[in-house]
Amino acid sequence: MVRGSAADFAFLRVPDVGFCVGRGPFTEYAKEPEGDESCFYAGDFQLTERRPWKMPETFWVADDLSELAKEIGERLPEISWDNPGLRQWESIFSMVESDLADGRYEKIVPAVVESGRLTGGHLDALVHRLPELPQEYWTYGYRVDDRGLVGATPERLFSVVGHEMITMALAGTAPVERSAPFLNDPKQIREHEIVVRYLIDALEKLGKVERDERKVMSLGSIVHFSSALRVALSERPSIDDLIATLHPTPALGVLPRTAENLARLGEFRDRLGVPKRFGAPFGVRLGESFHGVVGIRHICWSGNHAMLPAGCGVIAESRCQNEWMELGMKRESVKRLFGV
Repeated sequence: MVRGSAADFAFLRVPDVGFCVGRGPFTEYAKEPEGDESCFYAGDFQLTERRPWKMPETFWVADDLSELAKEIGERLPEISWDNPGLRQWESIFSMVESDLADGRYEKIVPAVVESGRLTGGHLDALVHRLPELPQEYWTYGYRVDDRGLVGATPERLFSVVGHEMITMALAGTAPVERSAPFLNDPKQIREHEIVVRYLIDALEKLGKVERDERKVMSLGSIVHFSSALRVALSERPSIDDLIATLHPTPALGVLPRTAENLARLGEFRDRLGVPKRFGAPFGVRLGESFHGVVGIRHICWSGNHAMLPAGCGVIAESRCQNEWMELGMKRESVKRLFGV
């Protein structure tokens, strides 16, 4: 076990529950702690974090973040951003195209990072923007020493309440002004259904699966396809096992999800400088329940260095320039959310 700093924090807004907040110092565990004390899960994308479970010194559930916000500077960060390099993206996309043509995988989700330098304010003050965000977002964040992130993800990894598990497929993206043709776009529909198919195959091993119809989720400037799935668990696996079973789904990973393909995705992420926390599972245990999200749409930092990652699903029908534009659209949507 390892203990951190009293200044550390973690939080996740759970719909119909509220903001689940923990303050440090955190005691860290390699596996889910025994008992039913409230604690957080904060792993990395590759699930190589040695101690992803974080038990806070104090924990509470509230309607807002006012109590936590008292300890955080109010001046929003001013960030000088540097655009990611198109040539590096084109190089990776060319490799992906070759892999797809060779039948190595059906879908993969590379990502790029926009880096920035703090020129004023405080990065953790992004917390003050969260109460203004739409309820469709699961707002979340944490700080450990001088590292942290604050985000607003629309993607639930899964929730387990009793013997019911709820998850979702979130894949397919378009600007809101293209929402009408998006409804019948065969490329976007196929990208979404790839994720649905993977989830159903994985979840049927756990119990009876019910899928809701595909819907459009509108998030201000962008829209996504979303499909909710529910599972009546025949038995309840550990949270660690459920995370390993579902993460990463093809919405953020690769299909087929073989060790070789995951290593290939890891190679692309490393080449593009993607932070290890991007797309990683983040969640909170509340008694016998657990709620976890996919850690996207965030700004993360180390010291005064800020990073804004974004990913896009690439399949055979994808085109380099279109995906580059989607990556930019996603990053800009995050900047607008947080006013940076």
